[in-house]
Amino acid sequence: MSRKNWIKTITPKSINEIREHLQHNLKYLNLEGFDISLHKNSTYSNEQVTFKLEVLIAGTKSKDIRDLERYAGMYELDLNRKHHIWELVGFNSKARTYPFIVRNLENNQEYKFKIEGAQRYFGKIKESV
Repeated sequence: MSRKNWIKTITPKSINEIREHLQHNLKYLNLEGFDISLHKNSTYSNEQVTFKLEVLIAGTKSKDIRDLERYAGMYELDLNRKHHIWELVGFNSKARTYPFIVRNLENNQEYKFKIEGAQRYFGKIKESV
């Protein structure tokens, strides 16, 4: 990124290059006592791209994790239940159709699940009488 004005227009490819550059340089930003993460999603136009940078006090939980812990009981989910492919990693309270965030353990990518999908893989097991 040392070349001046090397990007003429913002494209998905250039966004990935910028994100990789930012992610690489974040590790040199030494803010002791804080966890810093650059979110994957971005908004852009031809001239501008916006990323979300999250700074948390070290050891605290993100909003997605806090919300997951908060709403797990309402949806009868067992946060300790393990699945061989999926890991429940968050809850997006603004997403009505796909509120659960899961990570695929094989490719480490995050996906969105409907309530039914989260209950299928992480629902509390009901004992039959």
